[in-house]
Formats: sequence, C-alpha cells, structure tokens
Amino acid sequence: MDTTPRTSDLVNIFMADDCPGNRTLIKCALEDLFDEFTASKTTLYSQKPLVNYQGTLEGHKYSVVVAEDGRLSYDILINQGHASFFDLNILDNDMPGYSGLEIITTLKERKLDFPGKNILFTSNDCPLLKAKLLASGGAYYTKPTDLADFNDVVHFLVGITPHYVAKSREGNC
Repeated sequence: MDTTPRTSDLVNIFMADDCPGNRTLIKCALEDLFDEFTASKTTLYSQKPLVNYQGTLEGHKYSVVVAEDGRLSYDILINQGHASFFDLNILDNDMPGYSGLEIITTLKERKLDFPGKNILFTSNDCPLLKAKLLASGGAYYTKPTDLADFNDVVHFLVGITPHYVAKSREGNC
C-alpha cells in the first residue's frame, strides 16, 4: 500500500505509453500547457527511474509520472499499491506486459480506483474495446494522428483533472 503523504494542492497523474514518439509528444504537450515546466527522474515508485514532469497551470501544481510499458505500470499501480497516490491514470492500451484495459480492469476488481479515474488513450477505435472499458468504469479517448490534435487532447485530459480531483476528494465523484 502506498504510504506517500497526499498533498491536496498537487495533482498527481500517471501516464503510460510504450511508444517513444508518443512519450515525446506528451512531453511537448505538457511543456506547451504548463506555465512552469521541469523534467526530472524519480525512483519513488520504481527502482527503474521514471520521467517526472512537473508544472503549474492556473494555480494548480502537477506531477506527471510517465512509464514505458504495461508491465511496469501494473507493478507500480497494482503490485506496489501506488494506485491510490495518483489522481488520474492515462494508459495506452497496446503495451508490452499488460494492456491498459487489463490494468484498468484489475484496478476495478481490486477496488483500487474510483469512477472516471482511469482513461484509456489509444489509437484503436474498436467499439468492443470501448464497451469493455466502459464496463470497467474507465473513459476512452482515441489518440489523434495529427500533432495539433494530440496536443489538444493531452491538454484536455490534464486540464480537467483539478476540477475532478477536488470533487473526488470530497467524495462527490
């Protein structure tokens, strides 16, 4: 179980994508979005150093931790019990080890999440996948192929977080 103290003024986001190009796009979108931006490495959640982007937006402080595959994501969120530390999980679906859907389903089965906390961010626009995800309590966003659209979707996903987090911390999710 996660023993890291929660800081109410910090929005913690976990993102996972196995594609280096998409991780670069995520970094560029966050650099563009945040008023202040820093990039560092953290070993808080894993022995393997993870990229940690931090920034501010409209007075909210953000920490965005990025993992490179499903196996590492599963280990951090489920095996190590860090799921409760993150306010939002944005997961690619087609990753080595575990898919985003498998991780979201396991989080729900083990009661390690709350509705809307998990978003599948994938290029697969399959209706069956959407139905399975919605049944697991997750949300679904298709990755745009256009760079500007990709940037806009990352801005939207990160930008809505503080408002949702405030409600969920009050028990109104």
